[in-house]
Amino acid sequence: MEMVVRMDPGDPDAWNNLGIARIRQKKRKEARGAWQKAIEIDPGNEMALDALAKTKSPRRP
Repeated sequence: MEMVVRMDPGDPDAWNNLGIARIRQKKRKEARGAWQKAIEIDPGNEMALDALAKTKSPRRP
């Protein structure tokens, strides 16, 4: 995933996918950063906006 982002850093989908990969690796902070970058590039990116909002909500026990 990181290679895809390096190849095309202006692709919001690449950043969104990196966020998904990072959250699966339990790297919440890195996932949030990737989704924030996707939103910076494309403020209407619904997938990144939704994912970022979910990581802001309180964690479930």
